[in-house]
Amino acid sequence: MANAGYVGNDTSLSWLFRLLNVVVAGLVAVAGVMFIITNGFQPIVIGVLCLAVTVLILALELSRPWFLWSKCEFLFMFLGRGILYFFLAVLILAPPLYHLIAAGIVGAIAILFCLMHFTSFEFYSRNPMAPAPVHPVVAYPAMDSRYNLPAAYV
Repeated sequence: MANAGYVGNDTSLSWLFRLLNVVVAGLVAVAGVMFIITNGFQPIVIGVLCLAVTVLILALELSRPWFLWSKCEFLFMFLGRGILYFFLAVLILAPPLYHLIAAGIVGAIAILFCLMHFTSFEFYSRNPMAPAPVHPVVAYPAMDSRYNLPAAYV
């Protein structure tokens, strides 16, 4: 019990969500390639869009690019990711069987992410009676002091 309450111990499920994000990226990438292989202009545009979003998802899993923190804040919340994945599921929904299966899996993961936004993600707590932590305020030197933001947005 030496690591009791430590965020990185086995009770943390962040690895599961990272795995789900990589699964979504893989399914969308294969669907995008299959769209590009299909003849016609519209499937090629959908395939290129799928591949671009795949690169975005993988960039979020491998590192945290600074421009995404400020421009795409929705990607750092469960609800934002869920809505993006639902959009991708609808986008790759097509008659071939692989597209239907991939869209179903991505749609199920999208629903899971949306539900996780509205439920508590804390499975392990040091002291359940302790007050909620307060986010420290960070002042940006390049901005006016009126724009102090919580550290969660940094």
